[in-house]
Amino acid sequence: MNYWMLSYWQGLELLVQHDSRPHIRVSGQRRELLDANRLLLSNADRTRLEVVADYKEADYFLTTFRWKVYPYEKFPTASYTLRRSGKRVLSIFQVK
Repeated sequence: MNYWMLSYWQGLELLVQHDSRPHIRVSGQRRELLDANRLLLSNADRTRLEVVADYKEADYFLTTFRWKVYPYEKFPTASYTLRRSGKRVLSIFQVK
C-alpha cells in the first residue's frame, strides 16, 4: 500500500470524527479504494458511511488528484486536506 491509498482511510476517519450525522455519503475517484479503506474503520463508523458512485449524490468527494476525471472546479475549496512532506496527498470537498 502507498500513502495515496492509506490517505483515503485517514480521510474517512476525519469525516466520521467531524461530521456527526448518522449517515454520510462519500464518493471519490476510485470507489474500490474507498470501499477497501472503509473496511479499516470500526463497525459503528463503517455503518455510518455509504460509498456512492455519483459524486452528485454524495455529501463529500475525496480525491488524491492522481486521475483527473472529475470536475474539480465545481469544488473550489477543500474542507480538509492531508499533506505528506508538504505535498497535498488527499483533499475532501463538501458536495452537500
